[in-house]
Amino acid sequence: MKDEKEKGEPLTDSPSKLETQTNDINNGIVNLLTIDSKKFTNLYSLEISGMIEKRGHGSFKASYLSWANAIKLLKTNLPNFLVDFEKTKDGNYVHSLNLDGEPTYYLLPYLTNGKDRTPADFFPIMDNKFGPIKYPSVRDVNDSMQRAKAKVIATHTGIGLSCYIGEDVPSQEKIDQAKEMESIDRVEPLKKPMRSFDSGDMVDLEVPFKEKEECKNLGARWNKERKIWQISADKLKSDPDSFAKWVEKTEEEIPMSPPDEIAEQTAGDETAPDLDEDVPF
Repeated sequence: MKDEKEKGEPLTDSPSKLETQTNDINNGIVNLLTIDSKKFTNLYSLEISGMIEKRGHGSFKASYLSWANAIKLLKTNLPNFLVDFEKTKDGNYVHSLNLDGEPTYYLLPYLTNGKDRTPADFFPIMDNKFGPIKYPSVRDVNDSMQRAKAKVIATHTGIGLSCYIGEDVPSQEKIDQAKEMESIDRVEPLKKPMRSFDSGDMVDLEVPFKEKEECKNLGARWNKERKIWQISADKLKSDPDSFAKWVEKTEEEIPMSPPDEIAEQTAGDETAPDLDEDVPF
C-alpha cells in the first residue's frame, strides 16, 4: 500500500519536483504560509531608503538591502516568521543538479512560522560576479545563505522587493554606461623593465582575496608560514604578464587608471569580502 504524505511535509523547489509541489499545495497536503495582499503592499511600501546600500561602479551598480536589515524588518513586522532551508536526505543544506555533465549547487530557502510555511525558492550558490561555483567552500555557502535570506523575505513578504526590479533585464542606463566605458581611452602605463630575480628565488605576490583562485590556477603557491602567495622566479620570467598585477608595486610605476577611479577601486577591494554575503542577487 502506497504511503500517504503527512500534512506539513517539506516542500522543495527543485526543478524536478515543481509539479509534485504544486499538486501538494492544491490538494491541501501542505500548510501554506501566506500574508494577505494589504499586508504585502504595506511591507513593500516600507520606508527603507536609509537602509539601502550601494555597490559597484562603472557598468555595474547594485542597490540592495543587507541580510541583517532584512531580518530586522522581518522580525519587527512579522515576529513569528523566520527563514529556514530545505535539507537533502543526508541532512545537507546544499543541493546539486547535473547540467551538461557539470554539477551546479543551490539552496532552497523558505519562510515558516514553525507550523505553516511557504514554498521554497531556488537560489544558486554564486561567486561575487554572480557566476556558478563549481566547488563551493564553506564561506561560499555561508555568503549565499545570507543572500538567500534577504531574497526569500522579499519574495514572500514584499520587504525590500523593490531592489530586485529589473535585475533580470539590464537597464538602458547600464547599457549606455558599458558602451561609454568601452570607448574611454585608457592612459597606458610607461613600460618598466621588471626587476631581476635570481633563479630559484620565490617572489612575493600581493593577491586580493577575490583573485586567489585565479592566481592559484596560474601556478602560485600559498606560503603558510608567511601567509602570502608566491611564485618561483623561473615561472615569473617565463610568463611575466600573467603575474605583473600581483608583483609588489614600486614607486616608479604609473597607474593605468585615473586617480579617482583607483581610489574607488581600492575602497571596493578592501570591503569586498564582507560585502559579498550581503548582495542579494
